[in-house]
Amino acid sequence: MLKFLVFLSVFVVGVLCQSNDPTDYYDNQQQPINNQQTHQKPSSQLLPCRKGWRYISEYSKCLYATPSLTWHEAEKYCTDLGAHLMTIHAQNEVQPAQDMVGGDFWIGLYKSVNSKEYTWRFTNNETLDYIPWGSTGSSECAFGNGRNVHQNHGCDSKHSGICQLYAYS
Repeated sequence: MLKFLVFLSVFVVGVLCQSNDPTDYYDNQQQPINNQQTHQKPSSQLLPCRKGWRYISEYSKCLYATPSLTWHEAEKYCTDLGAHLMTIHAQNEVQPAQDMVGGDFWIGLYKSVNSKEYTWRFTNNETLDYIPWGSTGSSECAFGNGRNVHQNHGCDSKHSGICQLYAYS
């Protein structure tokens, strides 16, 4: 009987202490990871991403959709979660994010002014090695739609953003 009561109290505490917060990990003991690091999975029972995040195994990425926000608001939303707007390094990386939101979505690509020149950069400082450009324009913020990246919406337009973390290795 005593073993049952101990089990029951541990179970109840475990259930009541669970969170649906996307910043929580399954074991609630990990520190947030950023896009500059990868971490070893501490237990084989853990999933590779935080609760509520979508795991893209081909790229070891965890994605999370923001509400409809401007580009700057979406990046802030992601950084508040310990993440950044997503990076794109191959054309087929656009589709999983498209599937999550069903329309235009902000990515972490922006024009940076450097010595009077514009340079496209990712918000997490990853190397810009490939972009599947679709339509171009004068915007300083990039968004994804379909299988391409576009720059013809102003940064003050409202779209969902796709936050990205790298999954546990």
